[in-house]
Amino acid sequence: MRADDSLVIRLNVPHEARLERLVREYGVHPVEELAGCVEAMRKRLGAERTEYALRLLGETPAGLSEVADLLLKYYYDKAYDKKAAQRPGEQRILECDTREGAVDQAAEQAFECALQMVKGRLP
Repeated sequence: MRADDSLVIRLNVPHEARLERLVREYGVHPVEELAGCVEAMRKRLGAERTEYALRLLGETPAGLSEVADLLLKYYYDKAYDKKAAQRPGEQRILECDTREGAVDQAAEQAFECALQMVKGRLP
């Protein structure tokens, strides 16, 4: 299979679940370290949003949630959408339930989708 004929499965995880996960995983890091990461995104995030995010980080832990929300909306989601639009080939978007115990089910759903996509291409 050529790269321009690839199959792509994009998992669509609810925004709130992604936000909670980011806060949980990054909330254990020192604010200075997080600020350095935000600063590294300045070019794509823009000066105004970067400064706002840096101010919010000083209001931890409530500020961290707002920073994560800002980064999802204005950095990560934009980057994911841009890359997805550039990819040739068939794309499927799967809605994922990420509540406790449902992640395995989402993985199984993605696997089944991949099988269906491949089977549809077989002679």
